[in-house]
Amino acid sequence: MAASGASAVGGSRMIELRTLGALDLKAADGHPVPVILAQPKRLVLLAYLALHPDGARRDSVVAMFWPELDTGHARGALRQSLRFLRRELGDGILNGHSDEAIAFEPRTVWCDVVAFEQACKAGHVAQALELYRGGFLDGCFVSGGSQELERWITAERTRLGQLAGRAAADLMAHAEREGDLPTAVQAARQAIALDLDDESALARLIALLDRSGDRAGALSAFETFRRRLEKEYDATPSPETDARIQAIRARQVPFAAAAAVSGPVATPLHAARHRPWRRALWPVVGGAVATAVIWWLVGSGARPTSVTILPLSNATRDTSLTYLTAGMAEGVAAALSRVPGLRVADRAEDVLAWTLRSAGDSLSLAVELRRGATGARRWGREFPLSASGALAVEGRVVGDVVRQLRPRAVDSINVGQLYRTTTSADAYLLYLQGRYYLGRRTPESLARARGLFSQAIDRDPVFAAAYAGLGYSYVGLTYYWVMPPREAFPLAEAAARRALQIDSTLGFAQALVAEATASYHWQWAAAERLYRRAIALDPNDPESHHLFGVYLRTLGRFEEAEAEMRRAVELDPLTRHFSYQLARVLACAGRPADAALEFEKQLALDSVYPPAHYELAKVLANQGDYDAAIRELATGARQWGDTAYTRLVQANRGSAGYAAARLLGASRSLARLRTSANRRYIPPSGFAREYIQLGRREEALASLRRAFEIRDVSLATTNCDPEYAPLRADPAYQGIRHRMGLR
Repeated sequence: MAASGASAVGGSRMIELRTLGALDLKAADGHPVPVILAQPKRLVLLAYLALHPDGARRDSVVAMFWPELDTGHARGALRQSLRFLRRELGDGILNGHSDEAIAFEPRTVWCDVVAFEQACKAGHVAQALELYRGGFLDGCFVSGGSQELERWITAERTRLGQLAGRAAADLMAHAEREGDLPTAVQAARQAIALDLDDESALARLIALLDRSGDRAGALSAFETFRRRLEKEYDATPSPETDARIQAIRARQVPFAAAAAVSGPVATPLHAARHRPWRRALWPVVGGAVATAVIWWLVGSGARPTSVTILPLSNATRDTSLTYLTAGMAEGVAAALSRVPGLRVADRAEDVLAWTLRSAGDSLSLAVELRRGATGARRWGREFPLSASGALAVEGRVVGDVVRQLRPRAVDSINVGQLYRTTTSADAYLLYLQGRYYLGRRTPESLARARGLFSQAIDRDPVFAAAYAGLGYSYVGLTYYWVMPPREAFPLAEAAARRALQIDSTLGFAQALVAEATASYHWQWAAAERLYRRAIALDPNDPESHHLFGVYLRTLGRFEEAEAEMRRAVELDPLTRHFSYQLARVLACAGRPADAALEFEKQLALDSVYPPAHYELAKVLANQGDYDAAIRELATGARQWGDTAYTRLVQANRGSAGYAAARLLGASRSLARLRTSANRRYIPPSGFAREYIQLGRREEALASLRRAFEIRDVSLATTNCDPEYAPLRADPAYQGIRHRMGLR
């Protein structure tokens, strides 16, 4: 379809819907339809259906658009909206495919998003950029919609913006190769418009303008960027960009030569607006601790001491500093856990409490040690964060804590075993942000972590820990249903092996190779040797213990799995996922009471974690506490965005009520999976689990065969999931497990 809009098809025009940038809707006769544009919910419903050409299920639509209504009233609201759209746009466009599915009839609606994606896929990047006139549904607010609808709009906006960014980069590169500098400059300007904070895009634009002889344009682009940084972030462009622009001003060397010498471009941090102290934070995470804590970190050999590290409290009310507080907490916890004679635990003799504060234009870190039993203050100190003193703050915290807890510390240890840093402060900032989003373990956060690790590698191509983080992002993206295993695992393994080429002692990278060997290649014996090698390289890396624990659980070696998971929790008690996996091991081992206790402890730290509520429901039901189990199912569903489910099961009681709630949940989940499968990767094992609960045995087995074919990573862990109990004696299921090398 042409970028100009809905062209004639079969002698008649199509309805034209534009959602990228300024919203616009024209009927088939070419006249505007302002009455729909004035009703955001119905406009978004129109866009949702346009982006689901194969049809959208009615139950999914009503749950997304009318979550506050019961099923009957929500379906009535949908029918009323469809009648309204037919009346305004014409009969015959929304007749639907069945009683349960809604879709536009073929060739009745032209949508700029569909045309944009088709142009991108065909490599017609110039046409794609002509279609992309702004963010998806920008400025369109839907009141009364579900969280799932909001997430869908946000995810589509992000995805389409990234597609446009890649299209601009491709067009610029192609035009530059062809010597078409005007087109390359225009594409570079579009790339900057898509991400105003992308300093690397600015550098490319400056280079192109300089090569074009437009020195004034290059200086103007830089000055616009500089003023925006100063106003929005109280920051300045990187030294590399400044050096390039000074060379252009002086006309001493060509810009290309200056760029070649200067190295990677630093991207400014996306942080809080209007914070004059923001620049002072940059050195804090630039590898400071590695140089500051060397001589502190060996104990005296006396009785072991334990310490609990509380989450670093951010009293600045600046949520964009969350990644910084998480990174500092992780760094200090990792350093202290490596001190001989000092153990980091969730219950200990002493407690480390700390708070990030702001006072005017300055930041400070207030730290204190308290007695675990009484809460009495044992020691305290406030560390100012400034450009001159921030570099060693983490190290000073670790040093003072060790001095208080292990006063006779002597000598030094191998710093290489404490931190995996880089000489680039910008790369380390990006790495730290990547670690934060990796730890959130959601599809969106994992995708963001992947991008941040990639940027860190761009800044420092020999940053081994960033390659390991990138590899783990790909592993997470397949476990969290974003990428198929055959796409994700080769990339994960390649990144991990590159990390080991740079640093062969990096235990976590070795653990990622072991993970690929087990979960993707199904070479179980070889994987165990690799896991043990990883832990021998770095016994204090919690992720390696966690991955090995999942491996051992998969093989049914529950006691060993519990030991590894407990070690992961001991090393990093603040990561909720480790406690969650420990609870799953205990459930598999037939210890539901212990599992429930661990799930409840994990949810006390972070109550918004739907998988934990779902798993807790199963172990509560196993103990006969069906009413509590139903409440956990409802909480998990609500956190997933299914608010209607809570109303539907609120009267359920007892064993029968729990069974009915599980059946209802499976039915609703299956409908959502089918709808989602039209847009993204859904593992076959996800379908199999719901089919089993609904008693559809043959469809479940067919899904498991498909899971085997695509090497679905969840297939291996079905050995102790209670949902799969009805199939465990089935020869077909046993045959699949046997072909995987499992019992």
